[in-house]
Amino acid sequence: MESGDNGSGYHCVPLWTHVDILDSDQLDEDHVKFLCKAVLQPKKRMKTIDLDDDFCVKLRNILDAIIARLFYSSGLPFSVAMNPHYQSTLSLATGKKDIPGRTDGDNDSYRENQKLWNEQIMKIFLYSDLPFSLQRNPYYHAAFSLATWIHIPGYVPPGPDELKTTLLKQERAHIERLLETIKSTWRNADKVKRKDYIAKKLIAAIEDVGPENVVQVITDNDPICRDAGMLIEERYNHIHLDT
Repeated sequence: MESGDNGSGYHCVPLWTHVDILDSDQLDEDHVKFLCKAVLQPKKRMKTIDLDDDFCVKLRNILDAIIARLFYSSGLPFSVAMNPHYQSTLSLATGKKDIPGRTDGDNDSYRENQKLWNEQIMKIFLYSDLPFSLQRNPYYHAAFSLATWIHIPGYVPPGPDELKTTLLKQERAHIERLLETIKSTWRNADKVKRKDYIAKKLIAAIEDVGPENVVQVITDNDPICRDAGMLIEERYNHIHLDT
């Protein structure tokens, strides 16, 4: 192999494009020397990466979380997780032996795998009666893209029980952590929202669109909102409250 040769198998990983291979005739089976184009210092690393168990667990958890968010954000019924094509597609993608990151359209193995994954994904839609608009969900793309980039032997995607319990609790904790940054900026002193205040805001919105165009006002189930809704119903006989 000559220096700068980017045609070998392990060069398909994007980071290899930033290095030049050195002394290939002196390498053993598992190691390769290269020259980093950024720092111009010879380095040594493994041709392939053997992931330890801890790292595989982290990848598994990340993929599980993304799949769970696909369910939660799109309102997918948990019964989809019992679809055998859902299970086999993700297990097939993560159990592949191809080098992660390979996107060579001229590679026969890549094209065959791509065709197989597309067929399996289509069966998930058909046999679970899913809307094709699901493909616009960012977690749909993230889940299957990540699954085809990583290698987790024996991976089994989360089932209904995990989606209803463990992963749901984790996602709630994740959302609460994200909201904490916003909530910490709220001023909670001397701020009281009474029924009159909420009713005033609702009336302003109703008048803005025209009372004749409104038949129902939907709020949460807070007692203050229910009281405000009663004021709305007293003012507009044809408008009903739903909490």
